[in-house]
Amino acid sequence: LLQLVTESESILTPKHDSRILFLGTPQTTFTIYRKLAERNYRPFVWPARYPRDTANYEGLLAPQLQEDLENCKTKRNSNQKNKNKEKKTRLYPDDNNDDLSWTPTDPDRFDSTDLLEREASMGRSNFMLQFMLDTSLSDAEKFPLKNADLVVTSVNPTTAPESVIWCSDSQNVIKDLPTVGLPGDYFYSPMQLQGEWAPYTESICSVDPSGRGTDETAACFISQRNGFLYLHEVFASKDGYSDNTLLAILRRCKRYNTTKLLIETNFGDGIVGELFRKHLQQTKQQIDVEEVRANVRKEDRIIDALEPVLNQHRLVVDRKVIEDDFKSNPDAPPEERLLYMLFYQTSRMCREKGAIKHDDRVDCLAQGVKYYTDAMAISANESINQRKREDWKDMMDSWLDDPESAASHLAFGMDIHQRRQARQLKGKDVVSHWV
Repeated sequence: LLQLVTESESILTPKHDSRILFLGTPQTTFTIYRKLAERNYRPFVWPARYPRDTANYEGLLAPQLQEDLENCKTKRNSNQKNKNKEKKTRLYPDDNNDDLSWTPTDPDRFDSTDLLEREASMGRSNFMLQFMLDTSLSDAEKFPLKNADLVVTSVNPTTAPESVIWCSDSQNVIKDLPTVGLPGDYFYSPMQLQGEWAPYTESICSVDPSGRGTDETAACFISQRNGFLYLHEVFASKDGYSDNTLLAILRRCKRYNTTKLLIETNFGDGIVGELFRKHLQQTKQQIDVEEVRANVRKEDRIIDALEPVLNQHRLVVDRKVIEDDFKSNPDAPPEERLLYMLFYQTSRMCREKGAIKHDDRVDCLAQGVKYYTDAMAISANESINQRKREDWKDMMDSWLDDPESAASHLAFGMDIHQRRQARQLKGKDVVSHWV
């Protein structure tokens, strides 16, 4: 790409006003715009927000933005000298505020709310690249998948609450679980489980097959409810796609009421899916088999799938997954055991090619999470409110149709499902009345 864009240098006419102008957005940390700066081009950077730290831009920030920041700094120093002067707050750069940091540079194009939504949907590191045009990633930003963003608790195989609240308070740090992430990257338990417990909306099994050898055939069992994803178990085997491995995966599918098998077809060209269909017929399981093919570089695909979900703390992991992951491959040397652990792979994943030696487990997890991308648009709070509205409407209809039964149901503290079941059984005189 660098060779192609520099072809324009050979056709540029030698006039005093001739120039080459590139307009673009860096797509990777190894962007060609950094190379162009080394070839005597003069770059200017216009980020979507005024940066908190201009050092990352190495003096390349647009002159207009740099001037705004300097004027703001001068004004702030002046206000500090005059403490009796009334300070005004503002949302946009054209107001009289003392601090421009992290405010939109062009609020007519992207306001604060829009930028917050984009950062939540695409992840912090991708947002810094695409909107802040910051290609000098620090170590913390270089590895965007952090174990601290997970919600770790005991996950029920059949039901889940309506909402899970994450909190990074020190009281929520789980100290009895082994950590293989970067220093200071701990696991956190949820601050609160909200709402009623109900069956999952859908449960799938994501499979990343491999042949015999050092790579593993990995399977992740993931359920979804109200936009929260629940990781029940991670199965891994070095036995390729043998009958024992496939049958072990199907047994776990039955345990978690899985309705779909998601299989990557890059390896084996679909033969693993056919083997699964054969075993499904023999075991008489009704599971849909869906094959997916990846055509994006593995590291980018994994981070793009997992980072937004982790940033929003939508992935809930069973404690047993972490314990089993740490105990996997007990016969291997310690330095090799780490390479196969899911949470080691997650914490060391970056956008560099060949970031980690083995990525079967994290690739399998990313494939399953990507399947639920549409579910991420579901708001847990809105689902709770909708359930309460339906519950209230059902109770009001019950008071109008049958006040005696409605009073009994209210006294017994029945929810909407129990009331509907009681109304169906009323003719059989199963439900007692307190009136």
